[in-house]
Amino acid sequence: IWRRELDDLLELGLIKAVVKIGDDSTKKDKSSFSLDPNFFIFPEIRSLFSKSRVLLSKKIFTEIEAQCHPQLILLSGKFVNKLKAPVDLLIVGNISRRIFSKLLVELETAMGQELNYSIMTEEEFKYRRYVMDIFLYNIIEGEKLVLVGNIDDLSLLKKDEEL
Repeated sequence: IWRRELDDLLELGLIKAVVKIGDDSTKKDKSSFSLDPNFFIFPEIRSLFSKSRVLLSKKIFTEIEAQCHPQLILLSGKFVNKLKAPVDLLIVGNISRRIFSKLLVELETAMGQELNYSIMTEEEFKYRRYVMDIFLYNIIEGEKLVLVGNIDDLSLLKKDEEL
């Protein structure tokens, strides 16, 4: 059964076979398969796997929300398969760094990699948005997933607020 599915995927061009020639002791060639990065829907497949990481880490994000009470949790970078993004995780609110650090370790363990993050107060977020800070602009305008909050709710300073 598996052979037929592999043949179908090979025929579609989604995967490619890599044949490893056996050494003198085994005299057997071994085949392995990998996704073809040139396949036309490869970016979507990669994105799907990245988003599945978020689902696997949902419990940790629920803990971050419950213990840190952020106004915004925005995922970028590794979570959306954009490795050149400024950060992987942006959190806005009055966050206890001690509590967040413990949860971050759990999240990095679940992801299997170190994450770049930024924590801002609501005031800092609003100010950076107001002055069109390039760091924040690149995060907001790039590919992202918003887990908690709404960027637009925090975006503009009210008329009576001072910088």
